[in-house]
Amino acid sequence: MKRLFPFLIFLVILLACTGKNEDFIRIDPYDKQVIDYFEEIALGFSDGSISEITRKWKAPMKVYMSGTPNEPLKKELNKIISEINLLATDGFQVEVTEDSLGANFDIIIGTAKQYYTNFPSQGDTTSTSAGNYYIYWRNKSDLFYGNMFIDTNQGTFSYSTFLLRRYLTGAIGLTNNSYLQYNSIFSADWKVVNNYLQIDKDMIRLLYHPDMQTGWNAEVVRTKVLNILMNEK
Repeated sequence: MKRLFPFLIFLVILLACTGKNEDFIRIDPYDKQVIDYFEEIALGFSDGSISEITRKWKAPMKVYMSGTPNEPLKKELNKIISEINLLATDGFQVEVTEDSLGANFDIIIGTAKQYYTNFPSQGDTTSTSAGNYYIYWRNKSDLFYGNMFIDTNQGTFSYSTFLLRRYLTGAIGLTNNSYLQYNSIFSADWKVVNNYLQIDKDMIRLLYHPDMQTGWNAEVVRTKVLNILMNEK
């Protein structure tokens, strides 16, 4: 029996290490937060009615802004786009276009009534919402078109720029809300923030990483995100 004792210790350790990858690969607490947060933010929508898989753009997102945008809001749009583009490494880019026919993402600066008059299938013209966005996909997960509106007459300029950042970031495929990170752009508390936290940047970076594909569920995503993070060590 004494000769078997070391073997039994080894067996116990081995069995303890056969759970989830992140349980036996040494990762720091922040990496664990990133994995959990990505699973929550990048899969499905807040209403829970859409399949919980990764969705992203496979082609450039060409943004056309119409309605009554002012110069500060245009400047903020360009700032947000620049931040997203710096984080994407799989070839995806967002760009502003003056060609409405060539655009695949429309931003209307105006009232809900104006927006829903243009897109009647998406809501009621009696809505008093300060903003909203919609995205469309092929093959269950490949984004190819979207639109949004912001009513700049409701709330402060800071609130309008917050909605612009939140909805544009959602429209690239980070569609869910969460209570895990209070100051995050994805916070379910709808806290007005006009900058990305580091973990927000990691969400964008991971979704538009060359190793991240569309149509992946939570089980696959956890493994893939873990692999990406470990390869970066």
